[in-house]
Amino acid sequence: MRILVAIPHYVGPPAPGGAVYGSSQPDAAPARAAALTRTIAGLRVHLGPVQVRVAWAGPPPPGEEPPPPGLSRVRFERANRRALPQVLDIVVVVVDDRHALDRVTLPAGAFTVERIGLDALGGDPRMLGFACRDLLGERAAGYDWIGYFEDDTVVGDPWFLRKIALLEHCSEGEAVLFPNRFEADPTGRFPKLYVDGPMPPEATARWQDVGRHSSMTMPHLAEVVTVERPTNPHAGCWFLSRRQFARWRAQSHFSARRPSFIGPLESAATLGIMRTFRIYKPALDSASFLEAEHLNNRMWLRPRPPA
Repeated sequence: MRILVAIPHYVGPPAPGGAVYGSSQPDAAPARAAALTRTIAGLRVHLGPVQVRVAWAGPPPPGEEPPPPGLSRVRFERANRRALPQVLDIVVVVVDDRHALDRVTLPAGAFTVERIGLDALGGDPRMLGFACRDLLGERAAGYDWIGYFEDDTVVGDPWFLRKIALLEHCSEGEAVLFPNRFEADPTGRFPKLYVDGPMPPEATARWQDVGRHSSMTMPHLAEVVTVERPTNPHAGCWFLSRRQFARWRAQSHFSARRPSFIGPLESAATLGIMRTFRIYKPALDSASFLEAEHLNNRMWLRPRPPA
């Protein structure tokens, strides 16, 4: 199995007249670099090809010097071999020099970088997600799973991709499972808050009919998990199988750069897939079945002010 993931990453001034996101706040670089580091690390730790178990070795073979006192002889064994990819390629897509890559604390080879000129985005850095989609379209050949993650969206579940694959298999490629994003603050009003709740149905009715195949059930371990079509499908990340990505790429709207759904960031991440597939998320009672942490916490997570 081979996996390709694109991550848009931007730190700099906002688009003229555009909304000010976290990446455009003053002194945003440290926080954005930390978020990107965690995003890449989550993918590599939980979905990457290098996972091992330490094993304590026996006495040294005949003729080999014993280790110095206090030092143990160990060896490492590959773990989770059947579930892990042979290759996990992560590409961080940036705009010119407007990034915080010099602050990312990851070893060489953890990711590669693709630079896009601001003029190629029509002068609007919020369109960077569309450039990621185009890059994936150019490089998807030879990969089994293709993914997209905003640079502050963290996977903490080793079964993340296998759960997505379960719905892909059960629906014969017709459905895509998105995670529920949550924000966490152990000292706040809500220690864990799922942030992409329902929207008025008319907000997405032009692209999806959530009443059609409105829910599905899937077996998982000793339970039956319900997933449902959300009126707010945005999750800031996704994975598509090879056959699903090929189907999306064949659509006439694949290359469109229309920020029709909420804004450019949400449209780049969600609109094209919503127009092509049935998107599902775990139902509220099973919200944690598939989830990703969003690191840009909202103010409503903070403690209530004193009366």
